[in-house]
Order: sequence, then C-alpha cells, then structure tokens
Amino acid sequence: MTTQELKSCRQRSDRIKSLNESIERLHSTMESMTQVLSLAPAHGFGTDKLAEQMAALFELTERRTAEIIALEQSRDNVEAWLQTLPPHKAKVIRLRYVDAL
Repeated sequence: MTTQELKSCRQRSDRIKSLNESIERLHSTMESMTQVLSLAPAHGFGTDKLAEQMAALFELTERRTAEIIALEQSRDNVEAWLQTLPPHKAKVIRLRYVDAL
C-alpha cells in the first residue's frame, strides 16, 4: 500500500458520500418526472422530451453507481491491508489517513 493510496482514502470516502447524495437527488427528480409523465396524455406535447430526460437521469445514476462501486472496492482494499498490520499500527494509520485526524 502506497502513501498516495492511503492519502486518497479520505477523498474516496468523501466522494462516495457526495455521489450517494447526488443519486438521492436524481431519484427524487425522477420520481417527480414520473408523476408528470403518468398524468400526461399518451401522445401529449412534451412527453417524449420528459422520457428523454428520464433516460438521461437514469444513465447518470448508473454511471455514478458504477463509480461508487469502484471507490468502495479501493476502500475495501485499504481495509484489507490494514487488517494485516498489528492493531496499534493499523489504528494509527486509520486515524491518520482514513479518518483524516
């Protein structure tokens, strides 16, 4: 495990949090758009535009979810490495790099 990988650990955790919040906002937007679509006439004006926006939001959600998975795998690698260290060393490194203390 390199120092650079450890230093980026906190950044990865912050990015995961940010992406999760973004996905929640996207889901909220998609839910409100779904309600609009359900009330629209079958061949109403703007229905196709809303459907396109829904598809774009869904794609963005999928990309952000994939990024979260990759970040979590990196974080899990750090945790697995920490498990190989003596407890006191692992605690110091976790506090310094993972918890940014």
